[in-house]
Amino acid sequence: MQAYPLINCPCYNATSEKDVEKFLQECIEENRGGYTVAINALKIVKYNNDEETKSVIDRALLQAPDGFGAVYAFKILHNIKVVRIDLPGIALNVANKMHLKLIVVGASEENNSLAVQNINRLYPGINVVNHINGFFKSIDVLDDLISNHTPDMVLIGMGSPKQEKISAQLFKKYPNVLYIGCGGRIDVLSGNVKRAPAWIQKYKLEGAYRVMAQPRRIPDLLKVLEYFKLLWKYKNKR
Repeated sequence: MQAYPLINCPCYNATSEKDVEKFLQECIEENRGGYTVAINALKIVKYNNDEETKSVIDRALLQAPDGFGAVYAFKILHNIKVVRIDLPGIALNVANKMHLKLIVVGASEENNSLAVQNINRLYPGINVVNHINGFFKSIDVLDDLISNHTPDMVLIGMGSPKQEKISAQLFKKYPNVLYIGCGGRIDVLSGNVKRAPAWIQKYKLEGAYRVMAQPRRIPDLLKVLEYFKLLWKYKNKR
């Protein structure tokens, strides 16, 4: 895989989930840590408007295409067909196959605990060494968890870009750990929140589905419009 600029924002040209699975396996085998970022339309807009977010994305181990915005930009700007990557799902499969130690961070206490129960049931090869909800007051709590339990991987669902910024801080101190940003996947794993129907996932419209399901996300639609303005402006400059 190779990183390409999507309106300046770097993103890997993942043509299959196998590409990403192989990449993560190699990182584990080489004891090479880092944090991942899911690239979508909102993330591309944030990259171009916020220096801190730009820095965090630039230093990520893997920037993976996530949703219509990244997939469409690859097609328009580079004539490359990529697939939307289910990064949390791939990471859990890798952790299961390689019998990794995992810490689960994020969501409410109830959903976090239920998610861990379901991970133990669905992925028997994973050793969940600890877990914590997403309402801690200081990153020092995570520092202690990682120091005491030495995980191979941390699944962190704190919303974006908060989860990436926290992961970047932890990576500085624990550079051999893989930090997988997972957004709302912990809630989905708990069973209390349903993921978008398969046909919506197929057409890379999960972002639109989340807006319809959660009206508080309506302002995100304005950012999507900004994304399309940026895309055509960038394309016409080339």
